[in-house]
Amino acid sequence: MKDIDIEKAITKAEELFREYTENDGYLAETQNFGSESWSASRTLRAWLGLQFRLKGRKVLIIGASAAAVILAAFLLIWPLGDSDEQLTAQHQDIAPVEGEVTLKLSSGEVIAIDKQEESLLETSDGVVIDTRKSELSYENIAPTSEESAMNELSIGKGRTHCLTLSDGTKVHLNSGSTLQYPVQFTDGERLVTLVGEAFFDVAADKEHPFIVRTAAYDVRVLGTAFDVCAYPDDARSETTLVRGSVNVADNVLTPGTQYRYDALSGESSVAEVDTEIYISWMEDSMVLRQTGLNEILGRLQRRFDFEYSISERAKTERFNGKIPMNVNLSVILDQLCAASDLSYSIDNGKLTIE
Repeated sequence: MKDIDIEKAITKAEELFREYTENDGYLAETQNFGSESWSASRTLRAWLGLQFRLKGRKVLIIGASAAAVILAAFLLIWPLGDSDEQLTAQHQDIAPVEGEVTLKLSSGEVIAIDKQEESLLETSDGVVIDTRKSELSYENIAPTSEESAMNELSIGKGRTHCLTLSDGTKVHLNSGSTLQYPVQFTDGERLVTLVGEAFFDVAADKEHPFIVRTAAYDVRVLGTAFDVCAYPDDARSETTLVRGSVNVADNVLTPGTQYRYDALSGESSVAEVDTEIYISWMEDSMVLRQTGLNEILGRLQRRFDFEYSISERAKTERFNGKIPMNVNLSVILDQLCAASDLSYSIDNGKLTIE
């Protein structure tokens, strides 16, 4: 048998691993990956980069060498010809919910966007609906000086959707959220009302300030990018600034800061934060930074239908890392429990972690 230079083999494996984790198309080109297996490989890649820390102690590290070994094993044992049904059959537990995305017109008519037969269509008033990209655009609306009609976009559980307002402002709405807005902005302020969570990339217009109204406070901006999280079931609402400047309840935020309001106590504060934690949902992932299980499971409930209970010991665990949100619930729970020596069970939609 030919001798193998282990160091050279590991170096080569690390190079392959870096190519894999940094280039979506690498395996498709070099390993002839079928489309059926690609979604599974992307899920694996998300887990390969996962690192948890528990109570300040590193308990699971997948370094480049170890990850390369896992990647090699994956390539050897994963059947490239498996269908999506075969791949998901391994996790018959709780899949992400596929709620409806609906558009309510000023007339009261409600359009189920996902049920439109055409993938790209334009309504009589100029609204463009692209069901392929999950986008809705008002940029082609004809200018008017009259008071504009109001529309309302609602996002069902487990879904996200993009919206371009008449001024060019981009809005990315999270699961379980509703945005009310004018079909066209006229003179004065550009006011929208949000229930839930959305990321705004606001078109600059010094003459017409942009205002996001929530149940707790208003966010006033001129041109900037920020996330507002104001779910009615959450005691705390947050506004996180990524770029530019915003004014929230007379607090001027700078990039990398967050305004927090506690509805129970009525208290508010401003703190520096890692913005990736609060906008990673737009990429179907969840970034963890010393995050507790209650918060993790609360976020997961926006994508999955389940109730839960956790033990007192489980409540003390803290996790760091990045997990995908477009996989079955057991995939996420397996990793969390493996990193913390916890265990879980699911019975008729009720999750128990001990």
